[in-house]
Amino acid sequence: MAITPIIKGKIFIALDFDGTITTEQEDNFGEYQLQPFCKEVIMALHNTGKVHFGIWSCRSEPQMRTAKAFLEKEGLLEYMEHLNGDFKELMEIYENPNRKSSADIYIDDRAMWGEIDWVDIYIRVMDIINKL
Repeated sequence: MAITPIIKGKIFIALDFDGTITTEQEDNFGEYQLQPFCKEVIMALHNTGKVHFGIWSCRSEPQMRTAKAFLEKEGLLEYMEHLNGDFKELMEIYENPNRKSSADIYIDDRAMWGEIDWVDIYIRVMDIINKL
């Protein structure tokens, strides 16, 4: 599948939280677990300098505060450019803010039939990067 990035040389990825970053789909903060290889893949893709991540979730306050605390605890918050907002760089392109976060790729367990494979995500995104 070919992707034409919104901004040449960069990939913006919007991530769902529940069931995508975590194995849980409910607000059980004490019981949250990261999906296997989630952290490693986010860090590796971010470190390419070409991938930008943001959280794209149905969560609102106070549930988003719980998600933010979990991301911070796991050392992932620093890799997220926004939480239910938009990428600053993309907002400069689009005059009006959207309800839907602008991105090149959206990763959501519900769009993946409930199965998230972070190793597969890494392979697919690296394939896109290598074609930029």
